[in-house]
Parts: sequence; structure tokens; C-alpha cells
Amino acid sequence: MLPLLFLSLSLGSIIAFDRSPDDQLLLVQVVIRHADRASMHGFATNISEEIFFRGNGELSDDGIENAFKQGLDYRERYVKTGFIDERMITNQISIRSSSVPRVLMSAASFTSALFNKTDGGMGRIPPIFTKDSEEDPLLVPPLDCLNGWEDVVKKYNLPFSKNAGKKSAKSASTMRKSRKHAQALVVLMKTEMPEECKVVPPELLEAIVAELPNPHINLPPEWIPCAENGAKKLLFKYMELLAGAGEEFNLQRLQRTAGLLTATLLDNMAAMLNCTSSECDEPKLRVYYTHDINVLASAFIFDAIHLYQNKTPAFSSSLVFELRNGKFGPYVNILLKNGVSAPFVESDRCQKNCTLDAVVELTKSYSIREPAWCQLSEDEVEPSTKRSPVLQSFLSLLSTLSLLYFYHL
Repeated sequence: MLPLLFLSLSLGSIIAFDRSPDDQLLLVQVVIRHADRASMHGFATNISEEIFFRGNGELSDDGIENAFKQGLDYRERYVKTGFIDERMITNQISIRSSSVPRVLMSAASFTSALFNKTDGGMGRIPPIFTKDSEEDPLLVPPLDCLNGWEDVVKKYNLPFSKNAGKKSAKSASTMRKSRKHAQALVVLMKTEMPEECKVVPPELLEAIVAELPNPHINLPPEWIPCAENGAKKLLFKYMELLAGAGEEFNLQRLQRTAGLLTATLLDNMAAMLNCTSSECDEPKLRVYYTHDINVLASAFIFDAIHLYQNKTPAFSSSLVFELRNGKFGPYVNILLKNGVSAPFVESDRCQKNCTLDAVVELTKSYSIREPAWCQLSEDEVEPSTKRSPVLQSFLSLLSTLSLLYFYHL
């Protein structure tokens, strides 16, 4: 047993310390959150609505600029170094985006920064592919499924009714959207509200986080500690719950959130390795523009969630998967660039074992190639092909939840 242990440690050390920046880069895949937007509900100051003139949930002008700046950093790392042609060759790249407007707009701004301008000074924007939200479990996971919440009901001692279908249509719809995850949020707000956040109206917790980075908005000084720390940690915990990740691990919810995306990333790596050097039409850069819950779930699956330091992903937060070929064969270097001002930070995966085989082994229990079952009604007992019509965000329910919060105190 001991010789095997020493051999394992030795191989781990070789993998950790014998990589080289000159190792051949084969494929870069990016899973990235949209850029700065208004909160999903409410505004934190009396000028916020003017600054976020497109409305709640919509990308701000600062978001457009920050997505472009994030693209410039990727240009430095992958285009100016010669990995991707700076003239924008379409078969070298694949851009896939959620169809939610703030995400599509972010994708357009980000990609316009990657390549040289035309002789006439126009930006070169590659094709961006998308699907309707209700048909896109890859990048817009359904959050209103009734199944997969039994652990949450038990942990947070939530009321659970098997007779929701007997109530009025309006009441049943409200219960479907709030019975599990939104009620859990009420419990979190009641039992784990950070001390520095108790001065902030509960319905504005997400708004102050969304508005904090905006240079045109000055939050009340007493709210800033919450916006910088406490609210981000509370939202992180709630994102874990939604995603089935971290301390709130639930395989069913996790697969529903990022199982298809995990399989897609792995399949792309396998396809690239199967290419010959002279005959390969596989894109060298693949970008998946999506939402915070997908990014967080992917970070957990690929053993990089600790890089968030228990705070919700920043706007434009991006996970990077570099498939490289080194002395010991193909391996995956995983990095996080948590927002436009953040550097590229390597995960510690390669201090453990980041060979492609090891990464496949790490993630195989989460990877799925067909959409996970989403139970949409109490009496549904068989897997359904129906999907939730929109990405339901708990943030849009915060106004109602704040009333529930105070009502139950």
C-alpha cells in the first residue's frame, strides 16, 4: 500500500510541477456570466432608475463597456498570442449564448473586443448562436421544477403540500414558484441574515450588490459593508441551494443546472483530441454565455468553487478550461477570471491531478447528455418534455419575500 501511495504522490507532483507554459494549447472553453445589469427587482437609490434606464434585469451601459473590457483581456491572452487569428476566422470560434437579452448583449460586446477592426474601423463580431429560453436547458436551466427539493424541505423545515393542484390556478402557480427555493430564502433571511445587512431592507439586498460596482451610484454608507460582503455571501449560499452545489449538494438539481454543459465541455475536448493536425474543423475557442447559477454549478463540478471565497459570482465572471498537451499527455488547466477587473487565477486542480482522464473521472457522475427530468405539476409522475417557459429568478420575488419575512418574524 505504501509504495502505491508514494507512487501516486510522485505522479501528482510531476503533474503539478512539470507543466510548462510552452505546452501545446489545443482548445479554450469559456463559461461566462453576463455583464453588469440592473437588479431584477427594485432600485437602491433615487437615481438608480435613471442610470439603469433599460429597466430591471437589463444590461446597463457600464455592463456593455465592461463586457468589452473583459473581451480585451481575452484578446491579450488568446488572440495577440497567436492562438486565434486576429482577423476572426469563423471556423476557429464558436459563441453560444442564452437568449435572455442581457446575456446576448454581453456576448456581442465581449466578442467585438476580441478581433482586429476592419479597414473601415468596424468591429468584427462573430456569429452568436442561441435558442429560445424554454428550449435551452444547456444555458437556461429550469428552476421551478418540483422534484429534487426534498432535502431542502427537510433541512429548512419547510411546509410541503401534496395538494397544491387542488388550489386555484393562481395560488398553485405561486406555490410552484415559491414553495421550495423561495421559502428556503425566507428561512435564510430570517436565520442567517448577516449583521451588517440588517440595516438594509430585505427586498434591496440584490439591488445593492448589483448597483455597488456602478460608478454613477453612491449607496448609503451604512449599506456598503453589506453590499461588499454580507449580501454577496447570502446570495452565494442561495445560489448553491438553487444549483445543488457545495454545502447544498443535490445531484438532481446539479445535473439539471450544469449536467448538459459539463458533458458538452468534455465532448468538445474529446473531439479536439480526435482531430488530426492537418484536418481539423473543430473550433479552438468556444464561449458559453450564461447566468450566475450555471457558472457557480460548473465551478463546483470542476473543483473550482473555492475560488469564489463564498461570494456570489461577479458580473462577467468566467471559468476557463484550457485543454493542453504536455509531457504526460493532455490535461485541463482551469482558471477563474471573476469579473472585468480580476486577473486570471488558476485553480489548484493541477496540484492534485488535472490530466484529462482525471478531469473526466472527477465530473462523470454529474455529466448528462439528455435534459434532466423537470416535474412541473404535483400529479406528474413520468418524465416530461415540457420545460419552464422562463428562467425564474428568485430575485424578482424579493419584494413578496420581504413581506413574508417581516410577516413571519
